[in-house]
Amino acid sequence: MLGGPNARLQLAQRLFTLAPEFHATNAHEPVGARDDEVYSDPPTRKYKAVVLLFLNGGADSYTMLAPTGDCAVAGDYVDYRGAIAEMPFEMSEYRSIAPGSDQPCDTFGVHPSLDKIHGLYETGDASFFANIGSLVEPLTLAEYRSGAKRTPPSIGAHDVQQRLAQTVVSDNMSAKGVLGRILSALADPKVRDDPLNAVGYSLNGLQKALEGSGHAEVIDLNADDGFSRLIDYDELKEEIGLLLQNESSSVFADTFAGLFGPAIRHAEEISGIFEGDDGMVTDFPDTGLGRRFEDVARIVTKRDALEHERAAFFVEIGGFDNHGTLDALPMRLEEIDDAVAAFADEMKAQGIFEDVAIVTMSDFGRTLTWNGAGTDHGWGGHHFIVGGGLNNSTIHGRYPETLGPDGDLNYSPDRGRIIPS
Repeated sequence: MLGGPNARLQLAQRLFTLAPEFHATNAHEPVGARDDEVYSDPPTRKYKAVVLLFLNGGADSYTMLAPTGDCAVAGDYVDYRGAIAEMPFEMSEYRSIAPGSDQPCDTFGVHPSLDKIHGLYETGDASFFANIGSLVEPLTLAEYRSGAKRTPPSIGAHDVQQRLAQTVVSDNMSAKGVLGRILSALADPKVRDDPLNAVGYSLNGLQKALEGSGHAEVIDLNADDGFSRLIDYDELKEEIGLLLQNESSSVFADTFAGLFGPAIRHAEEISGIFEGDDGMVTDFPDTGLGRRFEDVARIVTKRDALEHERAAFFVEIGGFDNHGTLDALPMRLEEIDDAVAAFADEMKAQGIFEDVAIVTMSDFGRTLTWNGAGTDHGWGGHHFIVGGGLNNSTIHGRYPETLGPDGDLNYSPDRGRIIPS
């Protein structure tokens, strides 16, 4: 293994860069053996998973769900949105749904490009969230204008609002990610007497949503190339184990060691999923999002072998910052529709659809009016959730009573920016 002097030098250099001390700027002193990961017997507890689908750029989600019944807000929608209300589909082509809740309209329409999502809604396997967004506390138009209540920072700024969306905490920029917090609580023996094997995966690089306290393991998956594995891990694992076996007096070194060890072990375990027969029966669409959802399904398929009890996945699709054109929006929605529907079909085939949910999220909504080419940054917007355990189809939350320049939540009458309700 060691070879000649050059090979031994190269080995020493590689191990040097993998040591926790190399990744810390303060003194590192071992303070005792690191605790082994402790999980109960996986087969005794039911598997559950959530997939967070992030629509990067601020989705024009008022296009996704629109009032279409005999109600005042349906007229507001068409009048206020103008030409973009029927671009490129007539409102009559929207797929009709009943809200299943107290809403200002008895009939709503789902965009034609979300035809399969509409089908899932009709079978009780999808619901919508109306006019949601970052809020510190409930807010009326009068309270917003008077400054009587707190508002989130930098409304309309991509970086800030993406962070707030992925933490679901609108008054603390340092908050950990919403999925990371959940996974950490589930996996932490200090929180639970029966910690779960709870694992997080990002298919789009490091993401705030999965940032936790370190108890939940996060593996970064490149959907095009599969899992990145440590070169020569089999030859180095004994030495790496010795480097990582102790807790450190340095919080930086200890954090690195606590994350690096599980990450490389899980990358080795899971890489085989992409090499052998995955046992899946669904043909996923050959799109970027379709391939990502296919990889999520592969991991779910191997849940027992991986001893997973809880899993959270982050999947992203971009292209929603539509200042210059709305032409691509129907294609983006269709890509989402096809990928989510294929994933739902595979979960049904695996008999696990009841225990898996897919929920969408975005930076913010967009303006209701046109800028001459596209729409600009707004605030509130609509999203959906898909899963077999929903039991019924509902529009949750509250759709605005009015949408025109004098709308009850319209804080920008000339553009149509809506306060989340």
